[in-house]
Amino acid sequence: MNKFSRFIFGAFIGAFVGSSIMILLAPESGEDTRAALASRLNNLAKQVSTAVSERKAELLKEIENHKNSAA
Repeated sequence: MNKFSRFIFGAFIGAFVGSSIMILLAPESGEDTRAALASRLNNLAKQVSTAVSERKAELLKEIENHKNSAA
């Protein structure tokens, strides 16, 4: 395993351990924590979806511009 692979593996393990400790020591109840996480994940999914749609439209417009300039 090279250095980069070990670094990535360590980063994932560190993130997992850190998030596990955070959930265990959270001041809210489990139900509240799950609801908050679900809400954050929904917001993140919407933001990613919007960003992908916008970028796709930009790329399609750029492709069309290149087709028109080549013709």
